[in-house]
Amino acid sequence: MGPPVRILLVEDSAFDARLIDGLLSKCTTESFSVLRTDRLSAALERITAEPFHAVLLDLSLPDSDGLETFARLQALAQSVPIVILTSLDDEETARRGIAEGAQDYLLKGRVDRHILARAIRYAIERKHIEEEHHRLNAELDRRVSERTVELRAAVTELESFTYNVSHNLRAPLRHLDGFAHLLLQHAPPELDARCAHYVQAIGQCARKMGRLVDDLLAYTHVGRMPLSIQTVDLQAVVQAAQRDLAAVTEDRSISWSVAPLPLVEADPALLQRAVGNLLSNAIKFTTPQSAAHIEIGTLASDPGEIVVFVRDNGVGFDPRYAGKLFGVFQRLHSEEEFEGTGIGLAMVQRIILRHRGRVWGEGRIGEGATFYFALPTSLRA
Repeated sequence: MGPPVRILLVEDSAFDARLIDGLLSKCTTESFSVLRTDRLSAALERITAEPFHAVLLDLSLPDSDGLETFARLQALAQSVPIVILTSLDDEETARRGIAEGAQDYLLKGRVDRHILARAIRYAIERKHIEEEHHRLNAELDRRVSERTVELRAAVTELESFTYNVSHNLRAPLRHLDGFAHLLLQHAPPELDARCAHYVQAIGQCARKMGRLVDDLLAYTHVGRMPLSIQTVDLQAVVQAAQRDLAAVTEDRSISWSVAPLPLVEADPALLQRAVGNLLSNAIKFTTPQSAAHIEIGTLASDPGEIVVFVRDNGVGFDPRYAGKLFGVFQRLHSEEEFEGTGIGLAMVQRIILRHRGRVWGEGRIGEGATFYFALPTSLRA
């Protein structure tokens, strides 16, 4: 056997104390060293002055009674397992003690040396497991907290870098496009068609890069700007987006089907941008259709969220690549087919995620597409 297990026995009955001490002395598998007190006040002094492996605690003492006895001792000895000693008439109190942190309870007069030794051993083992569990959780929380701080710093640094790079690219690109235009205007007559084509291509590439930089700046700005949550009329947001897009739809045959839409809690400017991008996306990808149809409505959903959809009868997409829809610069169609920078849907996702929502898309090639976004019913709780 190893070193003795140190037990603090808190029991005012001399008879019960002799019984417990006698049972522990007869154990053959373990050695126990028992120190007894008959008052809670003495037990509190002992538990703070000496190390113990476990406590056997009677709840009814001359200077304390009931669960207050357990609570006061546990407050001073949180790392020491406590086994409650109880009689039949306060067994329910002992059960409540288990709920509040006691490791076990024993009925006086119904224990033998095996039951007593096993209860103490299991109490010590459970307490060690609890402490290890708490230690691991604390360590995990610390690491997660540190990692979260690191990730936030990295994201902030990356966004700042992206913003600064994009901002500083704007002027050179405008100059490049402007000088290409001037070069064509002042080119000598002998400039052949091939050289003129090259200069035009330079200007086109500069303008394309400028649009890309503008979209990238807007995408970064969405992640940096603070939210201003208000009650927003989604119907009015859709109508405003339709008006903004009127210039690109005036020569198109597009039928709109807009169901009654609810009020939502959102940042009005960001929600306007997200809805505008979804409608612009639907307009663009229905271009090949002689009669385009775009539908906007809501779905029945969980009480805690509002699900809105934008459905079109356009070219659709391969559902195998649906996971790429919302990635920055990700495109499922070539630029020769449809113009764009590949940031529109990524912008939608970023806006909706900032509102603690979710966004997804469904579609099939040649059968149109449907994009959904879900917003919490309350963002100000």
